[in-house]
Amino acid sequence: MLPAGVPLSSDGDKYRAPVLRFFREKMSKPASTSFVFANAKGELGHIVNQLKRVSNVESVTPVTGRFDLVIRLKTNEPTKAFNTVEKIRTINGITSTQTAFSIENVTNAKNREEASEPPLAYALVKVKGKFRSVLQKLKTFPNLVEAHLIPGEFDVVASFNGFSQDELMENSVEKISRINGVTASETLITWTPSNRP
Repeated sequence: MLPAGVPLSSDGDKYRAPVLRFFREKMSKPASTSFVFANAKGELGHIVNQLKRVSNVESVTPVTGRFDLVIRLKTNEPTKAFNTVEKIRTINGITSTQTAFSIENVTNAKNREEASEPPLAYALVKVKGKFRSVLQKLKTFPNLVEAHLIPGEFDVVASFNGFSQDELMENSVEKISRINGVTASETLITWTPSNRP
């Protein structure tokens, strides 16, 4: 989805203008979320508390897997998002970030309204073919909170609620690979860090 040769997660200023121009031209107006997938080293509880103080950070969820944190931003406006990511990167303990802008999304309104706790898991999904049909299929999962079409290494990020990890695996994770067009997926299970003094 990005123009050839323009990496989204690059730190170089030479990429900033083309990436910002691309998103201003291509992004749909209804989506107002971005995600930052981060890795961290050190006391995660302290890092999470610092992240929650950054403007435009809506939520911070510790996860297991390839990333340590899923950070949801209140914006997908490129300049605001990049400024927020720069602030995130200055936090002691953040070792790397990968930003994903939501281009389009589907939501299970009932699960989103009832979600007082963070999602139980996130799924990072690679798709070959029609992205919208994958989003619509994910919307039928009973425990889906929301799914976003994102450019980059993964094509979709989806969040799920559930009463247990067994329920999560049975009702969503195992079913994702059976969706026509899904070529790969990774699951990030959420957890709560201990807050040591």
